[in-house]
Amino acid sequence: MAQFGITGFARSVLLASGALAALSGCYAAVGPGGAPCPDLAAPVCGIDGRTYANQCEADAAGVEGTRPGACEEPPVCPAIACENICSEGYRVDPATGCSTCECLPVREEPGCPPVACENICSEGYRVDPATGCSTCECLPPMGCPEVVCPDGCGTVVDAAGCDACFCEPPPAPECPPVTCDLACDHGFDRDPATGCEVCACAPAYCLSDAECGSDELCLMNTDECLAPPCPPGMACPAVCYGLCTRP
Repeated sequence: MAQFGITGFARSVLLASGALAALSGCYAAVGPGGAPCPDLAAPVCGIDGRTYANQCEADAAGVEGTRPGACEEPPVCPAIACENICSEGYRVDPATGCSTCECLPVREEPGCPPVACENICSEGYRVDPATGCSTCECLPPMGCPEVVCPDGCGTVVDAAGCDACFCEPPPAPECPPVTCDLACDHGFDRDPATGCEVCACAPAYCLSDAECGSDELCLMNTDECLAPPCPPGMACPAVCYGLCTRP
């Protein structure tokens, strides 16, 4: 069979078009037997997705598998910005090979209703243990510790995205009414042990001078964190207060 070499002009055209990825080094390529590869145009497509001038050059590059002919160029797809979120991914246009903003159908689980979630969970979605069906709740990130909560407690998601136990606070104690002749500008003080009001004026807790009287300043105690006793049944923030004091 006659073999046709590649002329200088033809080689420059092929190199300029990018059709032969390895053609520029064909004279330096050495086949498995140690002989230089021939100057032969018989393109093959390697499993690495590159086109070689001939089988010898593919072997010289260490490609383990080829098929006759040049590799097909991947489609050049324009960038798209979709406003919709598709939990199962986006459809690909079969004519162009490019993604579209059309959602793939939601996979139906046996006996489970279809779920269309607006949120995207990088670790996947939780499965309801009672029904075995998917929910729109995200699985915790990798590296989160396993959480086993006491009976009667549920789980919440903390700032790191991990599960944390949440238990309902005990019922608030019933506090007796306070009957005092005191006139307290800031209300009655509370017993820190019970959270109930006592017959004593509450200190003038403050966070800034604006919360105090015109002749008072809000002085912060640098040696101790001051905070009013938390009323029973309430969750109070951990904030250090000052006291309104006349200088």
